[in-house]
Amino acid sequence: MLIAIEGIDGSGKSTLLKSLESLLPADNYAFCAEFQSPIKEVVKDMLHEGTTFFLKTYFFAADRAWTYKKIALPAIEAGQTVIWDRYVDTALAYRYAERDKADIINLEFVEEINRPFKKADFTVYLKMPVKLSAKRATSARRKEPYNMVFLKQVEQYYDRLAKSDPSYYIVDATRTANEVTNEVYEIIMKHQNMIEKSVLEIDAQRVDQLVRMMDDAFKSSYGLLDNQSDLVENQVPYGVVKGSVEHALFMFYVVQNDHGVKSYRMYEKAKELYRSNPEYFDPIWISTNFQEGALDGLVENVSKRIGSRYPMALAKSWYYNSVVLCEKYGGNPINMFISSDDATVLIKTIKSFRGYGAKIGGMLLRAIVGVGFNKSVKNLDKVLVPVDIHDSRILFLTGGFKDPAYKTQGFDYYKYVSKAQEALLDACNRCNISWLDVDRALWLTGSRGCSSNKCEMCYIKPICAGMSYQF
Repeated sequence: MLIAIEGIDGSGKSTLLKSLESLLPADNYAFCAEFQSPIKEVVKDMLHEGTTFFLKTYFFAADRAWTYKKIALPAIEAGQTVIWDRYVDTALAYRYAERDKADIINLEFVEEINRPFKKADFTVYLKMPVKLSAKRATSARRKEPYNMVFLKQVEQYYDRLAKSDPSYYIVDATRTANEVTNEVYEIIMKHQNMIEKSVLEIDAQRVDQLVRMMDDAFKSSYGLLDNQSDLVENQVPYGVVKGSVEHALFMFYVVQNDHGVKSYRMYEKAKELYRSNPEYFDPIWISTNFQEGALDGLVENVSKRIGSRYPMALAKSWYYNSVVLCEKYGGNPINMFISSDDATVLIKTIKSFRGYGAKIGGMLLRAIVGVGFNKSVKNLDKVLVPVDIHDSRILFLTGGFKDPAYKTQGFDYYKYVSKAQEALLDACNRCNISWLDVDRALWLTGSRGCSSNKCEMCYIKPICAGMSYQF
């Protein structure tokens, strides 16, 4: 499989490639980019010397051809996935923007000279406004060879490709590098799972048994689930009425930080922050007292105080989400919570906020229903269960998922997360069980049990018998 990463200058392609290199196993993936051939220095110089359309067409294709022949094709033949930073569509987009400068050849010839290259199985298009690209270049003190008018032409070409080519994935590149990487990683894993579906065996009866047991365990508060205070639904600051606007605000802000941290510790710190400085949970106050590019106060007084893995990313989300709450929902998240009774519509609205991906967005949806902010939600059976790597592990432990490579060193549970979402939802629907309590039970089990080997307290121990708990 060949994956292309495209976008205008400064959209974060190289940063994304480095992040993916650190996340993906080297045995299964190969990485390619411009300027890896013996003529790379000559080609680089062409960017700044005003070289003709004619020469750029040939030299950039030659640079790509060398990498294609020496690195990409051998990797594909060996069964690896190739991820390429700036592939064929870069040549088309940038030559398109220079088309008025053509001296001998035209755009049709550019397409023809690049035709021998394998078409990417899918393309990740990092979409970023030209103004932000220029701002990033200035901040990084980069000498960009292109002006904004030129890059606008490149952007227009990419936009047309993205609309006409179903293999294009548009990714919002204005977000943090971590958020972009996470989304692209999920896209890659989705495709890998599609390829490997013949390898993964799903025992539907086992998965059905699991969801029934988890649903029963949660409802009866059995073992590990006797204390459910850690759930986000149950996080209410002192003096705040459950189900009030203040509770909705606290929950809305805090849930976006519920990843990569110890949840119960973060919740307690957030409650202490609310007690001492409730204004930081007031979107009107936040949007009035802070502005884009000047969020150090939020980093110091919010991100660091409640404990964030990515302090500036959380500060940006805290600010931008406050602005949206004010502009669209009068500063009251309950207005957003009840904006639709259709869960499939509501989850899209939630995920439109910064920092709310599939997992975090699903957790908030679960909490909205659980607390009773929206009592009329329908179509929950059409929304994927917001699982994470813990749930993927549990499915393997209980025999719901089977893979020949399971229990081998370095086994990647994360790549099965999307399949876990589908399998758990299918099982809940088959068993006529709402996934809400099943998800709560899985969350508590994954964070309390499977992470600390408390098997004697776990309701699903019988179907884990004889399986390894070493992760």
